Amino acid sequence: MNDINSINEYGRRIMKSEIKTDLSFEWQDKYLMNTLLKQFKTIYTYYNAPDGLSQDKSLSELNRLISNFNDRIINEKQFIDGAEKAINKLVEKFPEIKYRNEYDINYYKRNLAFAKRLLIYGEGGIGKSYYLYKLSEQLENKNIPYLCIYGKYTKKISKTIKEELIDLQGEFYLIIDAFNELSYSEQQEILKFLNIISNKSNINIIVSYRSRNLESDVENKLKEILTNYYKFEGVEYENSLERLIETYGIEFGKYLDIIETNNPLYLKMLFTILDTTSKNKKGRKKKRKYLDNKIGNLVQITSILEDYIKIISKNSDYWKVTKRICSFMFEHEKTAITYDEMKNLLCGFTDEYIKKMLKENLIDFYMYNNKRYYIFKMQYMSDYLIVRYLKCNICQII
Repeated sequence: MNDINSINEYGRRIMKSEIKTDLSFEWQDKYLMNTLLKQFKTIYTYYNAPDGLSQDKSLSELNRLISNFNDRIINEKQFIDGAEKAINKLVEKFPEIKYRNEYDINYYKRNLAFAKRLLIYGEGGIGKSYYLYKLSEQLENKNIPYLCIYGKYTKKISKTIKEELIDLQGEFYLIIDAFNELSYSEQQEILKFLNIISNKSNINIIVSYRSRNLESDVENKLKEILTNYYKFEGVEYENSLERLIETYGIEFGKYLDIIETNNPLYLKMLFTILDTTSKNKKGRKKKRKYLDNKIGNLVQITSILEDYIKIISKNSDYWKVTKRICSFMFEHEKTAITYDEMKNLLCGFTDEYIKKMLKENLIDFYMYNNKRYYIFKMQYMSDYLIVRYLKCNICQII
C-alpha cells in the first residue's frame, strides 16, 4: 500500500495548498456525502407511528445493524442480509410502514449500488475536485482504505498499483477526479482497467469529469462501466445569499447572476473583492460600481474576475496581460494558447505571469504533440473574457 499512500499524500498536499480560504458553503445536495460514504441514519419513529413500533425488537435490531455497518464492524453483505430480515418482520407486524424508505430494503440496496459505481459530471470550477477531496478526508478519518487520483496532477495509474487493486479483498474506494485532464491514451488504459475491476464488489469506483470535455466514446464507456451518473450542482444558493448578507450586509440583487452559478470559485472571488474593498483607507465604506443586469451575467462575471486578478496579483499588469491573451484567442479562434504564442505576446513577462496564475489556480495546462497548451482553469472563463473583449471593442467603435 506504500505507492497508494504516497499518491494520496501527494494529492492531499496539493489540494491543501490550493484551498487558501476559510470560507465554507453548504452544498446543493446535502445528502450526497453520506451516500458516497455508505452511511445511513438510525431510525427514529415518526409522529403517529403505529403503537409498539418504537419498542419493537426488530427495529432495535435494524438500528444496531445500521450503526455497526456505519462503523464498518460488519460488511455490506452482512448488513443487507440482516436488515432484510429485520425489515420483513417489521413490515409483517406493521404493514402501514412499508411505504417509508427506511423500512424498504431496496432503499438501502439502491444507495449502496449508487456509491459503488458512480460517474460525477459538472461544469469546470464548480467544486468537484474539492468535494472529492473532502470525501477522501472522511475516508481517512474512518480508516476506510482508498486511492484518490487527481487527473490534474497524477497522469497515470502504475502497473504496480493496478495489480495491487486487483488483489485487494476488503472494502476500498478508487476515486479518479478530473478524468478529462488525462491524455486520451491514458483514458483508454484506465477504461480497460476499470472494466476489469468493475467485477470486484469490494471496490467502490467514483470518477468525475468536466461536462463536454470528454470524447463521446470515452464518456459512453465510462457510463457503461459505472452505470450511475450524477450531475454535480455546486454550492447551495440560499446559503450563498446568507453568507453575503451576514458578512457584508450588501444589497445583493446585483450579484445574483454570480450567486446563481453555484460556483464556489466565483463566490470566493466575490468574497475576496468585497472583503478587500468594503472600506477605503479612511475607514469609510466604498461603493462598488458593478455592471447591472442590462449587460448580463457574462460581462458581470468578468468584472468580478478583473477585480480579483488585480487584488491577488497586486499589479494591474496581470489583468492587462489576461485581456491581451483573450484578444489573441478570439482573433485566432482558440481556447488554448501555447507557451511560444504566449511568449511572443508577453515577451519577458511570460514566466512571471504563468507562475502567478498557476499558483492562484486561474490557469492550467496540458500537453499535446510535445507542446504545452495553457487554458483558463474555469470552463467558461475564456468565454467571459472574450465577451468582455468584444464589448470593449464595440464601445470603441460606437
